[in-house]
Order: sequence, then C-alpha cells, then structure tokens
Amino acid sequence: MEKESDIVISQRIRNHLIEYLEYACSEERLLEYQKNAPIAQVPIELIEQWSDSFDMDGYVKGWYSPPTYTEEELQAALAFEAIINYACKNLPNITYDINEIFKMPWWPLFKKQAKITLSVFMKRGKLSNDTEELNK
Repeated sequence: MEKESDIVISQRIRNHLIEYLEYACSEERLLEYQKNAPIAQVPIELIEQWSDSFDMDGYVKGWYSPPTYTEEELQAALAFEAIINYACKNLPNITYDINEIFKMPWWPLFKKQAKITLSVFMKRGKLSNDTEELNK
C-alpha cells in the first residue's frame, strides 16, 4: 500500500477544520447535533474538535504551511484559536447542554470569529482528500 503524502494528510486536516467551522458558527447545526447524538457532550466537543485538527505545537513546528494553507488562513485560524482559548478559560464547570453555551458572554464573539474564519477558508474551499492540490 502506497504511503500518503504529507500534503494530502494536511489537506484532510484543513477540510476537517472547515467542517468544524461550519458547525461552530451555526447554532442550528449544534442543536441538531445535540438532538441526534444525545450521548455526545456537545459543549465539550465544540472545544475539543478544534484542537483535534489545529494546535499551537503543530503551528510552531510548521505543520500548517503552504501550499495547503495560505497566510490569510493561518491568521484567521490563529484569531479563532485565541477565542477558543478564552472560551476554555470561561466555560461553566459542567454543562452538557449547548443552550448553556449560547448564553455565555463570549458566545457572540466565538460565533462571529468562526464565521470569519470559515469565510477565509472558503475562498479556496475544501481541497482533495486523495490527491495533492498544489495550486488551488
């Protein structure tokens, strides 16, 4: 079996970030997720799924680099990372209901930055999960 290139793996991670942002900026989608997966702790997943695909150690090591990511995409992701960090520090002790998150004072900024970040990533849209896209 042929080893997949680092670029293809990076493209898949980028696509996951887009999918995450599509949920993070939509209260309706988050409510639907909570309804359809009652066992899921959606507020916790909202935070954790971002760090599954974007983390500062990886950023420092250069994992998020051209051609998969543009400088504008990286800056948007870093701005959203700052909001995620703020949200983590200001989460209620225990909440399993996404509606509680919607009431948090930081929620409007979180949602707004998720939309901004998504719009930056969608300038190029999703990349292939199977082949390298070096010039998109």
